[in-house]
Parts: sequence; structure tokens; C-alpha cells
Amino acid sequence: MIHLQNQTLHLYLLHPEDAPAQLGVRYCPGGYVWQAENAAEEPLFSGPRFPDPDPPPFHGQGAPEAFRWFDLRSKKRLNFHGNRGLAPGIGLVEDTGDLSPSLLEACAWQVDPSPTACTFHTQQHWTDWAWTLTRRVSLEEAGFTSQTRIENTGSVPMDLHWFPHPFFPLVSLDAGGMDLRAEGFSLPPESKGFETDPGGGIQMKNRDHGLGGSFQILAGEDHPTCGITLSHPACGRVSLSGDFQVARLPVWANQNTFSPEPHLEQTLSPGESMAWGLTYRGLG
Repeated sequence: MIHLQNQTLHLYLLHPEDAPAQLGVRYCPGGYVWQAENAAEEPLFSGPRFPDPDPPPFHGQGAPEAFRWFDLRSKKRLNFHGNRGLAPGIGLVEDTGDLSPSLLEACAWQVDPSPTACTFHTQQHWTDWAWTLTRRVSLEEAGFTSQTRIENTGSVPMDLHWFPHPFFPLVSLDAGGMDLRAEGFSLPPESKGFETDPGGGIQMKNRDHGLGGSFQILAGEDHPTCGITLSHPACGRVSLSGDFQVARLPVWANQNTFSPEPHLEQTLSPGESMAWGLTYRGLG
């Protein structure tokens, strides 16, 4: 585990080489925030099975990020040739058709830690696809920033579908469990698992979501930046802000946690690069 610390926050990141059982093939190992704690050592993130110390890799905990290897709506596999594909930040994977890939070869990460920041770098290549990926997580006052840069060094276009999946603890279920507001997005009226409270925030409709939870893609698309605020039992309000276009914004919640998932979706031509960041404020 990599430990970052300043006066207001402790941040714990998984090391790509030290925790393979916790990584799986869903989340990017480089820059995986496993937990944050304030000065009182209170955990500030949750997870679908939290506080289980060894949650299934598919569920995870904390504030992981993922590069999708299939399109969210069409389920089309991305950067694949046949049943094999190159998953950014993960490695070479094989899918037998059930959207549950197995890892054939993990990519190697270079890790450069300091007391308040850590940089992760990897290069991947398979057939015509190749790219370099750099992830950096750095502490700020009562928050942190996750930055990503990727460059297509291959000979064919690269489909880039990325999203953060931060797991926040619920407030009282009597108060709807959560209060989430997102710039440019709203709750569809037909949502089965969520509802809009009188103040305009999105909350859980059914108080018992179980472990399986509820998933909803919010109405809206292609908002130029990411702007989300949400409730937090220890911090009051927490914000997420990002300098990337949000293609779509799903929300997921179960009996232990809720998570906004702003999606970035781009295609990078050979030689093209892209950089973006996501900042969490109000922690600590």
C-alpha cells in the first residue's frame, strides 16, 4: 500500500505489484485510491461490500478508475481483435463472449511515490494497438486530484472510454441515503431506483437496495465539464470537478454505498494524446 499524507488527509493507494488479488481486470491498478482518512482517521470512502477487508475485485472500494473495454450501451468490445484485446491500464485480456474477461498478460507499471503524490506510468503494445499511459494522484488541502494522460502510439485509432467509480458512504436511509447534484444531468422520471427530493437532489427511492443495488443513467449527454456535488456523513458536502467532456453519467447505489460515474468517451487517432483530471474537494 502506498501512503500519501498532508495536514488534513491520509490517502492509501494500492501498489500494482503488491495487491493482485484486489485488482482484477475491472479497475486500473495505477492510481487506485483504496481509502482516504481524515485527521481523526475516519474512513471517507466506502464500497459495495464495505467494511469487508477483502471485497471481490469486481466490486472493490475507495475511488478506483476504469478504462472500459466494451461500450456501455452497445456492449461492443473496444480495441479487440477476435476474442482478445488490449485493455488500457490492465493488459492483454481474453473474452469468451460473456463480458467477463480473463487477464492473459498484465501491463508493467513504473511507480514514483513522494510524501504527497504518486505517479504511475505504463506502455502497452499488442498487434496494431499501442499507447503510453500516465496516472498521477496528488494531495491537496482537504482533497486530492487524479490526473491522466494517454497517447496513442499505435497504427490504428484507439477507443478511449474512461470513468471514475468513487464509492461514497450513505447518509441516513430515512433521508434517502444520498443527495447528488450534477451539472447538465437530471434524473429520468421513469427511474425505478432513484427519485428527486424537494430540493432537487437525487436520492434513493427504495430504502433497501440490497447488495445488488440499482443502476441509472441520468438524462443528458456531452456536458463540457464535470461538476458534481454530493452528501457525505462525515464531511457534509463533497464536490467532484473535472476538465473533461462527460458523455454520460450513470449513478449506482446499494445498501452500503452510492457512486456517480461520469464517462469520458473519445477516439484517439495514431499520434494523438489526451490529458484530463478529476479533483475531489471537501474531504478531511
